[in-house]
Amino acid sequence: MEASAHVNSLAARVRILRALPGQLTAARLADPAATLAALAAIDAHLLLTADSAAADDAASRADRDAVAAGSEALDRFVTHVERACEAKGAGGDLASRATAATLLGRCARDCAPRRFVTSFGRWGERLQGIVKPDKSSDATVAAVAAARAMCEILRRAGAMMDVPGVRKEAATVVQKALPSILQWLDEDGDGSIAALEFIRAALVGHPAALRPRADALETALVRAVYLRDADTAVRDDACECVALMPRTGALPSRGGGGATADSAQSWSSTCRRVLIAAHAALDTALDGAEPMNAGATSKHKLVPAGEEPPPPLGMDMADVK
Repeated sequence: MEASAHVNSLAARVRILRALPGQLTAARLADPAATLAALAAIDAHLLLTADSAAADDAASRADRDAVAAGSEALDRFVTHVERACEAKGAGGDLASRATAATLLGRCARDCAPRRFVTSFGRWGERLQGIVKPDKSSDATVAAVAAARAMCEILRRAGAMMDVPGVRKEAATVVQKALPSILQWLDEDGDGSIAALEFIRAALVGHPAALRPRADALETALVRAVYLRDADTAVRDDACECVALMPRTGALPSRGGGGATADSAQSWSSTCRRVLIAAHAALDTALDGAEPMNAGATSKHKLVPAGEEPPPPLGMDMADVK
């Protein structure tokens, strides 16, 4: 058997990769079975690492040509997927855009580092076009898939922050998508779950990018905690994100945006405000069962002498019933 005919050979991977764009038409992208088949092919043949090897390191001229051809074929495949993400429309087209977004997320997760660094900013723009709502804030199936694909970008970029340009590009991806994604926290189902996945990925890998909108983010997260009592998973995920908020390096400010603070200040402020919120809840639950002014005395101990009480946890959520 010729080496080029083996299913795991470089030449075979190139042929498969070249054939995929023709198979991934809009109609087939809307078919979940076709999606699974494409993803299985990519995983089984490691197609997304087609350009990870250096042509100069190839053992033979045939291998060197195969490496170059693989990189070119991957260029065409990625371009096809990017265009599928840009397709406009509604109804059944949402399914095809969701598939395209999933494929782009897989590219971001598995492609060679060099390709990722030079491409993920552009991929973030394509996915942002799907996340951004046209007429309503409701998270469509395509928007949810795009948000999860952006999570793949943020997780990988978070491990490459020492590479020039990655920090800035990743911050742009976070900041452009966040306003739309925050609106999903008031929804039921996949929208709120995907929103919290995105926020957590940003808080873990790119917290500084969230600093300009730290107050708005905290308010939205605390609202999700209060309004999702029946959904334990969403409530717990929102609580986890609130606990990660000090990573932004911001202190709450009623004027919005959050003042810059060091890590110790941020964590101390969050812990203090959580304790104050807990005391406020206990004041209501134990009304009449404690000595007079017991609640005020306890709260006073949580505020350093000479300082004004910090804003309530969740800012304007203090008045939520």
